[in-house]
Amino acid sequence: MDESTTSKHERNASRKEKQAFRQALHSEYARYLMNDLERSPEEVREVIGTEDRDVTKYRAKMEERARREEALFTRAPLTRMDKKRLKHVCESSNGSASIFLL
Repeated sequence: MDESTTSKHERNASRKEKQAFRQALHSEYARYLMNDLERSPEEVREVIGTEDRDVTKYRAKMEERARREEALFTRAPLTRMDKKRLKHVCESSNGSASIFLL
């Protein structure tokens, strides 16, 4: 019985570590530290001030889509929902639509 509870505690600890790592990936400060440790070039941001959560999520999704396209050497078509999100993000950015197009 002790064996099953320790494995349960280990699983929970592992899940908490993974969740903390995922949250750290979304933190701008943590990304800055990781880039600094990896000695990668600094990202130039054209947006001044805070970004909307929708914009950040959409940008991350499009970057992941672009990485997948590069890895598979194929084009992934935009769905209707993706086109609607792009339109919403561009309209909510008050005319800075060119920033969000990849």
